[in-house]
Amino acid sequence: MTRLVPPSFEYAYGPSTVRYGSGCIEHLVDTLDRANIERALVVCGRTVGATDAVINPVLDGAGDRVAGVFAETTPTKSIDTVRQGVTQMSEVDADGLIALGGGSSMDVARAMSVLAVEEGDPRSLHATVDPSGELTVPELTEPKPPVVAVPTTLSGAELTSAAGVNYPTSGGETAEDVRAGPIYDPKIVPAALVYDPSLIRTTPEEILAASAMNGMDHGIEMLYSRHANPLTDSVAVHGLRILDETLPVLRGGDEDAIGQAAVGVYLASYGLIDPVVNANKYNIIHAFGHIISRQYPIQQGGVHAIVAPHVLEFLFEQGAGRVSLLAEAFGVTGASDPASAVVDRVVSLRDSLELPASLRSVEGLERDVLEDIAAGILKDVGVHNGPADLDLTKAAVTQILSDAW
Repeated sequence: MTRLVPPSFEYAYGPSTVRYGSGCIEHLVDTLDRANIERALVVCGRTVGATDAVINPVLDGAGDRVAGVFAETTPTKSIDTVRQGVTQMSEVDADGLIALGGGSSMDVARAMSVLAVEEGDPRSLHATVDPSGELTVPELTEPKPPVVAVPTTLSGAELTSAAGVNYPTSGGETAEDVRAGPIYDPKIVPAALVYDPSLIRTTPEEILAASAMNGMDHGIEMLYSRHANPLTDSVAVHGLRILDETLPVLRGGDEDAIGQAAVGVYLASYGLIDPVVNANKYNIIHAFGHIISRQYPIQQGGVHAIVAPHVLEFLFEQGAGRVSLLAEAFGVTGASDPASAVVDRVVSLRDSLELPASLRSVEGLERDVLEDIAAGILKDVGVHNGPADLDLTKAAVTQILSDAW
C-alpha cells in the first residue's frame, strides 16, 4: 500500500470569529463589543444604504455603536472612494468599520482600514509582481481599525487579508496598467464575520447567482493553488460538496437554501488568504475575472462562469488541476473520465444559475482584443499563485479566451 505523504507547508489560522443564523444580525452589538469597536462606520453601496430591509437590521443590531454610514462603494472600488471614506471616519471619530454588502464594500472597507493609519502614496501599500513573477508584499506595521464583515452576497470576498483597489485611468492607459496588486495585511482580516441568511436573501437573484459562482471558484482554486495544504483541501472539498447540492436550487430558493449556500461558500473560501503568511490561494480563474470585469460591464462571477470550464480543461490537459479531489467534491469519482465529468458538472452548475456561457455575450468585448486581455491576465497577482509547475504563456491564455468566445 502506497502511503500518501503531504508536502511541507506552513499555515496560520485566521483571527475571525464567525456568527451564522437567520436573525443573528440582531446581536451585532455583541460582535462589535468583542472586537473592541465603540464607534463603527458602516461601509456599503448606495443601493444597500437605501434599502431598509438591509440597512435597518444592521443599524438596529449595532445600536448606539453606529457612528455613521458611508454608502458610497461601487464595483469600481476607486481609491478616491477609499479616501472619501477615510475622511468620514475622521469626521465621525470611528474606531472600526462594518463592511456591509458584496466584495466591493469588503475591499473598500479593508483599504480604508489601511489608509486610515499608514502614510505615503497608496500605491506603495500594494503587492507587486516583478517580470520574473516574484511577489513583493510591503510590510505594513501600524495597528488597523478592526473590520466586521456582514456579507449580503455569496462571493466569499470577506475571508481575506487583501483589499483590491482601482485607480483612475488617464491618457491611453488601461485598468490593468494602473492597478497595483491588492493591499495585503494580516491586520485587515475581518475581526468577525456575520452571516445572516435573512439579509443575504434581499440581494437580487442575478447578483446572488454570479457571486455564488465566484464563491464556488474559490474552492476549486484552493485545491490546485501552489499554497494548498491538507487543512484547506479538506474544507474546500466539503464546501464544494455543499454547493454542488445547493446551487441548482439557489434561484428561487428559500432562506434555508440560501443559508446552506452561504455555509458552503464559507467553507470553500476558508483559508483563501493566509492572514500571517499572506499565501494567496485564488489564482488563474480569478485572474481572468479581475481583468475582464474591470474593463467590461460584467460581474466577476459572470466572467468565472464563462471561463472556468475552459481553464479547468487546460489545467487537466497539463496535469495540474488535481482531478481526483475535484471529482470527489463534485461527486463524479466513478466516472470513466473524471476530468471531463468535473468540467461537465461545473457547466451544469453554471447553467442552473442562469449565468453567461460565452465571452461574445459581454457588451463591448471584441474578439480582436483577446491578446491584449491575455497580456493583462498574465500581470495579475493571481497567476503567481497557480500550480507551481504550470507554464502559463500568453498563447495559452489567448487560446483559453478563444475557446470561451
